[in-house]
Amino acid sequence: MKVVAVGYSCMDVYDNLDKSYPTGNGVDFAINITKRGIPAAVVSAVGNDAYGEQVAERLQKSGIDTTHLRVEKGSTAQIHMQLIDNDRVHGNAIDGVMANYYLTEDDFDFIKQHDYIHTDYFGRIYGLLAQFRQAGCKVAFDFSTFLEDKDFELIIPNVDYALFSYSQRDSWIEDKMKRACEQGVQIVVATFGKFGSLAYDGKQFYEGSIIQVDNIVNTVGAGDSFFAGFMAGVLQGFPVEECLQEGAKLSAEVIQKFEPY
Repeated sequence: MKVVAVGYSCMDVYDNLDKSYPTGNGVDFAINITKRGIPAAVVSAVGNDAYGEQVAERLQKSGIDTTHLRVEKGSTAQIHMQLIDNDRVHGNAIDGVMANYYLTEDDFDFIKQHDYIHTDYFGRIYGLLAQFRQAGCKVAFDFSTFLEDKDFELIIPNVDYALFSYSQRDSWIEDKMKRACEQGVQIVVATFGKFGSLAYDGKQFYEGSIIQVDNIVNTVGAGDSFFAGFMAGVLQGFPVEECLQEGAKLSAEVIQKFEPY
């Protein structure tokens, strides 16, 4: 099974700490799923600057296929961050070369060669998801907290595995998950931070618990690593309950580090 992550790549820059690292939902997902032995590629763009070199080097170090990580003239996207009580606070964003990012025909053909596609709103390919699925690709889409976005209803029929980020289990999120499966999603997962997770496969709900850790360093990447662990379980044929546990394990590993993988 081959996985490709398509989307926004950038550098998180902590000016007050003089630290930075390559990231983006797809970058984090790809690096984390390779930890579970799943080959992955990243389709995105970076600038021809030092930050772009860092992104490419980090992905290559993790064994990620970067043949379609385009290097363009300009600056790599950046998000300036602060770390407050071990949680990240987003500041100024600089889109750089991602501002006008689009897939080339070669990118499109490359993506179709993969079994699973990971993407999100910022990947800007949700208008193409139907074509990728017609080519035989399964789509894993990270909706994050944007559950009432105007494009949600357009995207959801073209998704096989969906990740929602929400506050807690309640009737609203349960109904949202049920409606997603009614529109064709195979499994939808909602994460609730310290309150665990919930999955629905169109027939029943499955509850997942968190793994307690002693030292939380940075919560960046908790959701991406969870989804990577969950999808690694799916690709290995694990039951839904075990997939949730795999997600929790990988997320617990990541939040004990400064970098999101």
